[in-house]
Amino acid sequence: MATALLVHGAWHNSSAWEAVQNDLNRRGVPSAVLDLPGHGSTPGPETLEADCIAVAEAVRAIDGPVVLVGHSYGGLAISGAQAPAGSVRAYLYVAAFTGPDSVMESYAEGEESPLTGSLIREEDGRFSVPQALGLEVFYHDCSPAAAAVAAEQLEPQAARTLYGRLEAGIPEGSTSVYLVCTQDRVLPPSAQRRMAAGATTTLEISSGHSPMVSRSGDVASLIHDLCSGSDHSSIRSQYARAQ
Repeated sequence: MATALLVHGAWHNSSAWEAVQNDLNRRGVPSAVLDLPGHGSTPGPETLEADCIAVAEAVRAIDGPVVLVGHSYGGLAISGAQAPAGSVRAYLYVAAFTGPDSVMESYAEGEESPLTGSLIREEDGRFSVPQALGLEVFYHDCSPAAAAVAAEQLEPQAARTLYGRLEAGIPEGSTSVYLVCTQDRVLPPSAQRRMAAGATTTLEISSGHSPMVSRSGDVASLIHDLCSGSDHSSIRSQYARAQ
């Protein structure tokens, strides 16, 4: 059984994966999380490169194969993590940016996010998301209680991370799954499908931008299958039935 390394997105922290991690524990799937240095009060360089290095170091600290799971901006961090050869069994992108383009470069004409013109620029140069907007765009399909808890965890994000680019996108030759969230208000499904073109398998779920909160059981089930080494045709059929 591989270990799932769960990587959060911009403005979030490792607590975003709590419900999924609890479910994985019940299923007997080992998992780990980390807080990327480009967010909140985590010490360290605030760049995409530093976030990629942090993911690679976390992979090295795990004994055995790893399934890298990246949500939103976290997709860039897993794409750019230069993990030891053979250490990553699969990549899972959840409504995620894949690279090589930065977050700010990834929207095509007509693909706009409510976040773009509503971010608050802090005195230290970081961007913050107003909590009311966070509830509207990140957690609109979550239960009110879960949404409120998640919104309270939102933290400032270093601006430089959002403009960071990679040399390549989804690692070439890798086993990779992209989970498109069809009700997403942050990253339009059209953009997700375009980014998913480089993945081995593309799945879709009726969810907003945060299925690890609104559909945690389904996300955990998918991660379980990847960690246990299920073949992709089986994963695709099982996941389609679950929707």
